[in-house]
Amino acid sequence: MESTGRVVGLGIEILNQSNYRLWKSCMESYLGSEDLWDVVVGNNTTPPRENAATPEATKEWTRKNAKAEFALKRSISSSIFEHVSRCTSASINNNTHTPCLYTIITQTKHMAKLIFFLAVQIIFLAAVSSAGDDGEDFARTIDRKILGLHKKEKLTHFKVYWHDILSGPKPSSIRIKPPVTNSTSYFGGVTMFDNALTTTVQINSTLLGQAQGFYAGAAQKEFSFLVGMNFAFKTGKYNGSTITILGRNPVLSKVREMPIVGGSGLFRFARGYVEARTKLLNLKNGDARPGQNNRNRRSEPEPNRNT
Repeated sequence: MESTGRVVGLGIEILNQSNYRLWKSCMESYLGSEDLWDVVVGNNTTPPRENAATPEATKEWTRKNAKAEFALKRSISSSIFEHVSRCTSASINNNTHTPCLYTIITQTKHMAKLIFFLAVQIIFLAAVSSAGDDGEDFARTIDRKILGLHKKEKLTHFKVYWHDILSGPKPSSIRIKPPVTNSTSYFGGVTMFDNALTTTVQINSTLLGQAQGFYAGAAQKEFSFLVGMNFAFKTGKYNGSTITILGRNPVLSKVREMPIVGGSGLFRFARGYVEARTKLLNLKNGDARPGQNNRNRRSEPEPNRNT
């Protein structure tokens, strides 16, 4: 095991089954031989009450507890498993786990990296180790409150304008794959876009963010696109938040509805729908400016929570 230039915490190393069993065996042997076992397991893990014991008993418990705590801290130092494995493999037939670990705890110069030191965690780690051995513990149920899902959902309505500019020296939409030969419906064609989202139909009105994604010709007999895009907002409290839209857009229909499939930031766990209505269309160059009515439900997430 290489240990140069790295810090190995108990949280990483101890979950390795062989390391955990070795560590647990060594610690049990050491704590038992040093008469420290009674302060980390059983009914003696809390200090004795002063009115039920002599001051000497309290002092002795405190001394043992401090010694056990120090041993546990040292036992999870950054290179401890390298030393334990080495001296254990050299003396496995002589049953010398205890003096080996005692030497490491009392003489190692490298200070421990304290991840946690309560010996009661041994039981917890044993459960985690055994549960994860078969690889089936990669998913678990979590409390809805952690993600803010216990709060009442909010219904939000947005009205924005989406500017799909294909013409000029700086188009916002670029065709990256042409449609199939002789197609009259753009079937098979793919366009990527980074379109402005504004407050009015005028492109120079207040910029709210960008619509970034693609549309692809998905029908052979009509103009109908598969649209996948994010509304990436850049203003106000929604700055940095996104809404993700994925759906069918039959562009010649007066109203096209597409589902909201998720979001991020303030729109985490968002769901809802978008209605698109074309406000301006230049038949010569293909520039279009649909209005987007966006209605979504969302749970206000906890601030500064990562998921």
